[in-house]
Parts: sequence; C-alpha cells; structure tokens
Amino acid sequence: MSSQRSDTLSRLDSDPLETLDSPVLNPTLSSPSITTSTVTKRRYSKVWHYTPVDRNEVTLNALGKSIWRCKYCAKEYLESGGTTVISAHLKGRHNIDISSSQEARTTLMQATIADAFEKARQTTNYKRRCLSTVATQDLDPAVVEQLYVRWITTCSVSFRMATLSEFRALLCYLNPEIDNWLPNSTPTIRTWALRTFEAQKHQVKRDIQSALSKVHFTVDLWTSPNALAILGIVAHYTSETGRLKYSVLALRELDGKHSGPNMADCVMEVISDYGIASKVGYFMMDNADNNSTMMKAISTRTYAI
Repeated sequence: MSSQRSDTLSRLDSDPLETLDSPVLNPTLSSPSITTSTVTKRRYSKVWHYTPVDRNEVTLNALGKSIWRCKYCAKEYLESGGTTVISAHLKGRHNIDISSSQEARTTLMQATIADAFEKARQTTNYKRRCLSTVATQDLDPAVVEQLYVRWITTCSVSFRMATLSEFRALLCYLNPEIDNWLPNSTPTIRTWALRTFEAQKHQVKRDIQSALSKVHFTVDLWTSPNALAILGIVAHYTSETGRLKYSVLALRELDGKHSGPNMADCVMEVISDYGIASKVGYFMMDNADNNSTMMKAISTRTYAI
C-alpha cells in the first residue's frame, strides 16, 4: 500500500499543473483527474469568465484542490494561488486583458502624465512667471500647464476656475507649490489654452503632411444647442510610421446658407490651411442633398489647384 501511495505521489510531482501547456480545441472535464463539485462558490473576478464551467462551480483536481482551468487550452492553476498569474496567462497566451477598472484608470493616468511631460519638453521656449516665494522642487510648470489645459478642455471647465479661492485652496493643500505656477487670471488661462491648441495643430500638420497615403475625410454639418451651424472635418490617413490615424482638423462655424458651395468653401479653406490639397482622397458623408453639391464644388476647386 505504501509503495502504491509513493508511486502516485511521484507521478503527481513529475506532472505539475503548470506544465499542462498543450492546447485543446474543446476542453472538457472528462479527465479522470478533474471533478466538478456540486458545491458552488461566489466568485467576482473576471478570470472566472474564462473557464469551461459556470463561474461559481468548484472544479477539483485529483488532490481535491480547487483549481481554475482555461477554456481555451489545458492550463490549470490552483485557486489558492490568486488571480494574478491567471490574468498573466490570459494576457500572454490568449491576448485577453482583464485589468481591473482601477488598473485601467491608473494606466490611463500614467499615460496622460507621460504625454504631458513629452509635450512640455516641446514647449520649453515659453517663459512662465513664478507667482510666489514658495520653494519649487517637485513641479514642472510646463507640465502643470499641459495637464491643466487638458483638464479644462476635456471637462468643459470655465477659465475662471483658476481664480476661485476654494479651488486654489484645494490644490494648495495637495501641493503648496501649485500656487507658484497656476495663474490667477482668466486671460492667462486663455493664453495657455490657445498656446496648447497651436502646438497641437502644428503637430497634426506635420503628421498629416508626411502621411504615406492620401488623406480621406469625414465631414458633417451639426447644429449646436445654441443654434450655431458647426461643420466638423476629420482626416483619416496612414502615418509615416505605417499606422492608421485620424485627426480632427476643424470645427468651423458655417456663415450664411447651408448650401453645398458654402460648405465647400469652408472645407477647402481647412485643406489649404493644413497644406494637403495634393493629398486629398475620398470623402465620407451622409446623403443630404447639400453634401452632393458640396462634392461637386470641391471637385472643381481641387482640380483647379
């Protein structure tokens, strides 16, 4: 009896769970070493969406240990080992990313800050006045400007927010150095916003002019809640690095009638502004009548160029 027990343990030691890498098309629980318990267990992790049984069913191995088994391959992990290694398996083996919402938010914040540092590095030629005598050690004023402008434009925050003492008190509590570099006037915040816009526009111009492909456009006329006619123009192209990209070129208020020729003038003005008349490709729009006449007018103007 002891010899039979030692043989069994020897086989288990030589065939650990982590070595079951051979893929299977339709994994089932027919293996003699796998059983499904009638006991259920409430599970909340997303990894349990990727097992061949119900997420709350308990699957046991030959040793009676609860396991997680991949429904795409034969990989198995002990449930007691946590979900980190399972998440890594799903991402590395099957390209399934199940990051938690907190992890996704953290990743997005880190990417936003990294992008702000990169843009700040490109705008070092601007002087920024220090407004206080608080010692500055940690804050980069150029990064503060980038992040602040991104916040107010994304969240539609008023320029005057920076002048409110309650808001500034909150920021100073988080980091007293912020009072050195955050302007206390709406004209300066407006200057920040326009400066950031011009820098971004310059970058888009450079990208679109160096595109490997023709530049294709989606165009749509929209009426804002305050009854303004806004023409949106988005460019689609293959960048010089071979990536498919799109860029919002303009949201222009349309003066006068919503006629095709009038819309064509607005579109061609934007195309000329970006210096891409020789790269004009296809246009995608809805089937409104004025879009048809707009295209006829654009064709005439493009050939004339």
